[in-house]
Amino acid sequence: MSNKLDIKHFQKRSKALNEAINPKYKLSDSIPIVHFIDHFIDCEIVALKLCVYYYSDKNKNYSDYKIKLNVLKSAISHFGIILDNGVIEKIFSTKLNTLKNMSLRSLRNGYLHNRTMSYSEDIIKNYTFYEKIMNTFLIETKKIFN
Repeated sequence: MSNKLDIKHFQKRSKALNEAINPKYKLSDSIPIVHFIDHFIDCEIVALKLCVYYYSDKNKNYSDYKIKLNVLKSAISHFGIILDNGVIEKIFSTKLNTLKNMSLRSLRNGYLHNRTMSYSEDIIKNYTFYEKIMNTFLIETKKIFN
């Protein structure tokens, strides 16, 4: 490898690392992003517990500890939770992953793992809408255990 390529390669890596730790991505500087991630984690915990409880009711062990959309939908049906499939898919789908049509799971992963402004801007711009979807999920799932 030539010295010129080494320098260019180093500069490219340096730029990428500096961008990844850019202060503009600090969670503490963006209340909507902090709330979005906090709400999403709540949804994720509830969804995983529903899957575990569903399997337990069927005398099976849910050892995967990942949210599988088909299992979650079955769990929601099993517990009689009235929730539109669109809400579940908008939150947890792994197939909705284009920037124009992204699940909240993909958006959270994109923000945390890629740290680009497009994810940050989308969360801030659509926060009220995303919060409403997540609150709907949490409210409806909590009804069965109260």
